[in-house]
Amino acid sequence: MAMPKIGIISEDSVQRHRLQRALNESGVEVACNLSPDRVDENWILSRLVQIWLIDLGQEEQYEDLFSDMLDRSPAPILFYDPETPHENGEYDKRWVKRLVDKIQKQANEAEPESTESVGSPELPWDNRVNMDASALSQQQPPELTNKITLPSDLPPRCKRVADHVWILGASLGGPEAVSRFLASLPKSLPVSFVLAQHIGKEFQDTLCEVLAQHAPLRTFVAKERCVVHTGELLLAPIDNTLTFLPGPVVELENESWAGPYAPSVDQVMIRAAKGLSTVDTGAIIFSGMGDDGAEGAVAMAARGFPVWAQSEETCANSSMPDAARDSGVVTFNGSPEQLAEKLTEHVLSEQQSLEESIDG
Repeated sequence: MAMPKIGIISEDSVQRHRLQRALNESGVEVACNLSPDRVDENWILSRLVQIWLIDLGQEEQYEDLFSDMLDRSPAPILFYDPETPHENGEYDKRWVKRLVDKIQKQANEAEPESTESVGSPELPWDNRVNMDASALSQQQPPELTNKITLPSDLPPRCKRVADHVWILGASLGGPEAVSRFLASLPKSLPVSFVLAQHIGKEFQDTLCEVLAQHAPLRTFVAKERCVVHTGELLLAPIDNTLTFLPGPVVELENESWAGPYAPSVDQVMIRAAKGLSTVDTGAIIFSGMGDDGAEGAVAMAARGFPVWAQSEETCANSSMPDAARDSGVVTFNGSPEQLAEKLTEHVLSEQQSLEESIDG
């Protein structure tokens, strides 16, 4: 029997991500990685997770939640006693192997699922994200709200290779939040974006059209060997992963996104951290369910790139930005409008430094 998809639940965010890495290296796919307070109705009833792994140390503290999961979740539950990792942060390989063997044994004992339908199970919020995009397409684009006056001597951004390329990550509630953010940017700000938005493939073109109406940017789904120009918004495709090359250039790869999310915010950010070192870059995590982007945030911060997040009270669902905050690397939180203002100030400061270095 194939190895099941795992959901990890623990209050310790560092431990969760280390455990996920150890399981991935052992060939186990982790569908979600959550703290107990983010396990809501959608996750309890989700069929995306085939076995839950729950930190035994939190059994008493979250007894009501875990009892509810035992009663109602379609997936069996395994409680694990967390092993203290070695000084290098890695788990003992024998402990990991015992855990993987337990997972495989549980999967073999579980009642087999019906094979009448094929394909990946739909995320419980997929349709809600798709409806977000469809609803926005019926609305009038908002007026630009950013009140910052740009310097009159900024060079025109048309057909200029980008000096500032920022990553945006979003899921549930993302289309509205990102639209508000983009509408709040000054029209001539010399910046470009790559957006990783969880959404159904059939709705990505709709999202692209919506964002083009709301943003003072040329908006399109990323294409093969695409040079990023100033004033562009590239959407990460659903079917293909992408990587970044010096230029900056976006290159598509003939492989699918790892994990349950498409596109993967983590993968886009991790690859941006490696491939966008020659330009000003950073990442902003917007509204969304789950924790996609948390590992990417750590990767970006490790290379000195800023990571910001939408404030909890302004999110339709704050799980994604909360997970990024739990990693300890988020340096600014705000509403979409506040994030736009912060980015405007950042880009203008970086642009001035760039021009001074050229003059010098």
